[in-house]
Amino acid sequence: MKVAATVPLGVAEKCSAIGKLVDELKPITNPSMSSDLTVAGALARASITGALANVSINLESIKDQAFVADARRRAALL
Repeated sequence: MKVAATVPLGVAEKCSAIGKLVDELKPITNPSMSSDLTVAGALARASITGALANVSINLESIKDQAFVADARRRAALL
């Protein structure tokens, strides 16, 4: 179950990094590509939401409270 929580947590963290990259690209990207960046940001946010839902449901089955607390802390940062 730890792997079942850790993998989607890693996905959420990577998607968060993608969202930040999208924000950094907005001011330096050709305006005609703004819709592409909007879609990329929306997909990153949707991916984070879905991944964190998986994390949450899987953490309920884990008895290692230190692991659960760390995973919840990491998830809250997103």
